[in-house]
Amino acid sequence: MCSEFPREKFTTNLPFASDTNIDESIRHLQTEKLNALKSERNNAEVENALRRLRVAAEGSDNLMPFILTAVEAYATLGEICDTMREVFGEY
Repeated sequence: MCSEFPREKFTTNLPFASDTNIDESIRHLQTEKLNALKSERNNAEVENALRRLRVAAEGSDNLMPFILTAVEAYATLGEICDTMREVFGEY
């Protein structure tokens, strides 16, 4: 059974990061950093780590070691989440 908490208990007045309130210079800088990371990393190692994560997710293994391996291979958060979404779907 899932615990349920009143949503208002966890609200804040912090601005939500959305496409409408991100400074373009910051977006550009982060995109450049991401592109540099992807070009400099060992993409075969990333693909292997993500494949192993997918296989583990399809089974009953603890996913944390596989996630950490993917992170250590410089897989992005998006790539890791996309891999898990392929197995579990989106809720």
